[in-house]
Amino acid sequence: MNIALVVTNLSGGGAERVMIRLADALRRRGHRAALLLLEHRIGHALPQGTEVHAPRLPNTWFRIANTLSAEVDMLALRDRRRAARRQAKYRRLYDGRNLVAVSAGVERDLRGALGLARARIATIPNGFDLAAIAAAAGAPEPDLPREPFILHVGRFMPQKRHELLFEAYARAALPHRLVLLTRPAAELDALIARYGLGARVTVAGFRPNPYPWMRAAELLVLCSQREGMPNVLVEALACGTRVVSTDCPSGPREVLAGPLARWLVPCDDAAALAATHDSIVRRDADD
Repeated sequence: MNIALVVTNLSGGGAERVMIRLADALRRRGHRAALLLLEHRIGHALPQGTEVHAPRLPNTWFRIANTLSAEVDMLALRDRRRAARRQAKYRRLYDGRNLVAVSAGVERDLRGALGLARARIATIPNGFDLAAIAAAAGAPEPDLPREPFILHVGRFMPQKRHELLFEAYARAALPHRLVLLTRPAAELDALIARYGLGARVTVAGFRPNPYPWMRAAELLVLCSQREGMPNVLVEALACGTRVVSTDCPSGPREVLAGPLARWLVPCDDAAALAATHDSIVRRDADD
């Protein structure tokens, strides 16, 4: 079997060492396992017979799915030197390359804040099969809450800003349950408890088909600090569900355009997010 293991570089680090060992183990079992490097930097000693390629890959396009400068800025809050290294790494990796941005905001970020003056960048938004989403939304889902609920879909990680979600939800004081489609975690449980929401929040786990949950929800909330193109907004709208989102870089403003822009709120503003929760839910009740 021919196997290509794609690695940024082999300059150092445990992950790179694991990939070298894996390639060697596969080779000794009779496979052809080549290490394909995006950067021609090798710091580790390589076992005899290790096949390594570091082409410039002129016909390869790299898909960029997030605003990289926002990641660098968040990192700078904790460690400015590490943030500078991260930005330098992105420039080294992507300047002069072919890049696909998933939104106009990501493209602006790459050209502006990242300063990739020599990159060739095309914007190609994510594709959606709206008919398939509608069909999947109609699938039976026995675990759906019987009571009205507000939904958040996303991994428990810093950029998703669960603490902002909980503060806004507590402020809004709506009778609806808050349902999270994310895997359970002790840190998540502790955060829920910190806001006194243990009895009002359901952590429903990862769902391969989230669309019945989206269709049944009164409201879907996105409160991220950064995104590239948030699929959940498009998917929830396709399910006929109203949404509210932080106006983060990037993507939400491209989805919630025109009249829908009134459901965008500033980042880091729990009061505005809570007020919009309340406005949308009460508007639903009035309708």
